Amino acid sequence: MENKDRAWSLLSASWDRGIVKNENAPQLYSRLAINIFTILFSPIFGGILLAMNVKSLKRKTGIPLILGFSVAFTAIVIIIVNLVHGNSTVLTVGLNGVGAVVLYNYFWNKYIGYSFEYRTKAVWIPLAIATFICALLFAAIMLDGQAN
Repeated sequence: MENKDRAWSLLSASWDRGIVKNENAPQLYSRLAINIFTILFSPIFGGILLAMNVKSLKRKTGIPLILGFSVAFTAIVIIIVNLVHGNSTVLTVGLNGVGAVVLYNYFWNKYIGYSFEYRTKAVWIPLAIATFICALLFAAIMLDGQAN
């Protein structure tokens, strides 16, 4: 594969790669779900889903690294967004996208495997939890803004 093709393949994941209907395959949160949670909520949320996948596969050595990266990257995003004035939503989503690329190209491939076969796990409970936490944070920010 040429370098140009390899670089492009890092950015254009095959979201359905490895997904099977085989009842014997383990159930995992999909690469797409992890990507969306990382971009829309934060690398912490995507990292937690990926860490849960790794835990269910009993490959626990990767969990501290995944969670450590997710927390550190989220902290870096917060610092950068606070330093830069302008459209912080676009900047946050863009930086979270970088975190997503690292989670699904490096950590997924290292601890789960590029072509690992799995069934998808429903994301409704993590979605409800993430939405609730974000709503609480948003309410706290709004209340703080009214207090000033």
